[in-house]
Amino acid sequence: MPDKEIADTETGARAKGRPSSGRPSRRALLTAAAGAGAAAVFWVPRAPRAQAQGAPLEEGGIGGTGAPGVTGVVGVLTDFGSLRVNGLTIETSDATEALDAFGPIPGAALALGHSLSIDAERLGAGGAFSARRALLAQPLIGRAEEISETSLRVMGVEAVLDPGAPRPPALAVGDRVAISGLWRGDRVAASRIDAARNTRFSVVAGVVSPRERDGLRRIGAVSVRMDDAEGAAAEGRYVTALGRWSPPEDRRSLRVERLVVGRFAMRPSALSVEGFLEPIAARPFFRVAGLGHSFDEDLDLRAFAARRTLFTGPYARRYAPTAATRLPEDFATRRRALAAGTLEALPIP
Repeated sequence: MPDKEIADTETGARAKGRPSSGRPSRRALLTAAAGAGAAAVFWVPRAPRAQAQGAPLEEGGIGGTGAPGVTGVVGVLTDFGSLRVNGLTIETSDATEALDAFGPIPGAALALGHSLSIDAERLGAGGAFSARRALLAQPLIGRAEEISETSLRVMGVEAVLDPGAPRPPALAVGDRVAISGLWRGDRVAASRIDAARNTRFSVVAGVVSPRERDGLRRIGAVSVRMDDAEGAAAEGRYVTALGRWSPPEDRRSLRVERLVVGRFAMRPSALSVEGFLEPIAARPFFRVAGLGHSFDEDLDLRAFAARRTLFTGPYARRYAPTAATRLPEDFATRRRALAAGTLEALPIP
């Protein structure tokens, strides 16, 4: 079996890509940058685990001191007129790179409810930002296995549509779908469901677990098969894994063929993160599901353990948010409240 490639999107380097065709709509304004992907490709050698190239940097692969003025924004698109994510106004330009798991996309492809990870630079002191890069970070892409009025199952994982979220198109079992949203334990809180644009690969995006007793790893709640060196390089980090979902007669798992490590092209010095907490054994005993970064161990996060929450604050090797805002579960209500700025940000002890 040939070595699999790992592309690390947190290096800030660029890989070869194709220019996007077509112009963006006036609402969206984003374009895929000509000749740009956002990943530097390197090969993980077949070496013992301790010698594996690209061993995880501290805190989900970012590590070190972030670039001044750069904020990593992780959340759901709630409005246009620039991009509105987490209540932030994020300006775009022809230099903004837009991409998904398969490569560059036109800005017009972005829609309400899409889950995004954005490299944003602050524009002066007015509270606005400029997007260098916008990643459409969809946790699950694959065939719909079960469908109900409010949920569906992809690669064994249940995706539950947020109340008030944009309704998906008519779906049938076997259709290939792309699910936007946030990990919530072993499920996905889905903010939008689209038809998948790629029929070759299934995709899962989330944090890679240590190797488990069955010899597999987990990304989110999806069982995945990857070689030892690849797993050692990715463990504990946020990744987007592309591969083939095994048939029922085989052990149900995603056979990874390509792995993209990281959410951001730059090291942020601050984070704005919408997500759900999940328990862990180490202090402060919680992390944001699917994020790949750890909180400062001295924080007290218990008050936010059961709710969708927006965390904001500095990042330097550990995430040390200074404020947390509890968000409504209903998508339409959340959208209106973020636009109006009526939600109260609470200090984190």
